[in-house]
Amino acid sequence: MNFGSGKHKIFVSRSPCMDPTDGKTLPVVHKKPAGMRVATWNWLLEKPFGSIMFANPKSPSDVPLPETISDGDLDGDLYFIMWDTNILPHLLKVEEKMRHGQVVNRKKPKDVTRKGSETWLEDAQELMLDVERISLVNEFMKTSYNLSHKTSVESKDHIFDPDARSFAQAYRKSLDMPKHGGTVDLPQRLHSKYPSKLHPLLNGCS
Repeated sequence: MNFGSGKHKIFVSRSPCMDPTDGKTLPVVHKKPAGMRVATWNWLLEKPFGSIMFANPKSPSDVPLPETISDGDLDGDLYFIMWDTNILPHLLKVEEKMRHGQVVNRKKPKDVTRKGSETWLEDAQELMLDVERISLVNEFMKTSYNLSHKTSVESKDHIFDPDARSFAQAYRKSLDMPKHGGTVDLPQRLHSKYPSKLHPLLNGCS
């Protein structure tokens, strides 16, 4: 993208963007990096405005950048990109605050479809055809979203409120449950905020 020589940062996120860690500010490259072939640089410059590419991690142990942006997995995700210089300074302050604050557990729910097994597809189909469970998961999603929003609005810490962030994480993790199954980790003290019929979808944690 050609943002002009004065633009040095962009903000990237994807839906759902509910937690302060769900977006990243990234540097803008204005000239060919050292070591990159001219043909590769020219190829990048030919890409249409609005395209976004993610490099492969340098090490197999590194977490791919999409996974750090609201648990993206590049299976058709649409990304939000913003470079407004009036807004970016506020986001940079948020990012700085997060570097010195609490890190929320970003583990995804345990995948019970056993994707490595020979029956993973049948397991996933069975989950997706369980109408009663799907109904509960949908209610869990709605409840988690509403609790996160309500808690952040009422708290002096807003979106940094630990409970609001826990509910936001629960909402995000529940999005994988219709096809992958599993349960969601949530502090035991917050379970009472959910109807009892949704408790089987929760795991307690300290």
